Amino acid sequence: MRTIFLTPAIAALALAACGSGNNDDGSGATTAPMNDVTADASAPISAEDAATVPTGAQEFVDKMAAGDQFEIESSKLATTMSKNASVKEFAAQMIQAHTSSTADLKSVLASMSNAPTPNPALNPSQQADLAALKAAGEGFDKMYVDKQTTAHNQALALLQGYAASGDAQPLKDFAIKTSEIVESHREMLKKISP
Repeated sequence: MRTIFLTPAIAALALAACGSGNNDDGSGATTAPMNDVTADASAPISAEDAATVPTGAQEFVDKMAAGDQFEIESSKLATTMSKNASVKEFAAQMIQAHTSSTADLKSVLASMSNAPTPNPALNPSQQADLAALKAAGEGFDKMYVDKQTTAHNQALALLQGYAASGDAQPLKDFAIKTSEIVESHREMLKKISP
């Protein structure tokens, strides 16, 4: 898979070139042993992630809601399963931030006429990632950081892509604002050593 840095304009071009097909695989997770994996929060957003960005409001809010739900559920696991103070601190911040993001999204939707109703159901990849985290045992901290890195990369691609080419201005504004927060989470991930 080839990766590139995406700005909203490049994300729009990637969408135009690749279409906006829905690829829910999105795991980005490695199957290598945990001690051989290095999470890289500075990794560029992949063209594959950008190509899965919806331009329709309903699909965008569904993916945002599911992403927030995954972040909250996986971070709740981290608050109880992690043995690393920095991982636990990050997880607590993610619970708060993504609960706030969900509330912000609902607020934006409440201000719109004919707004879509978000469906926070996790996709199969997110469900598999949660199951893997529950079964991770001693490798939990490394796996959690890796999965958070992947989830934040995907969220950033989703937000930047929708901001560039989405069909509802209030949601595009939300995407711009929220992408800055997700970028700060990626910076936080760089500082964690599981």
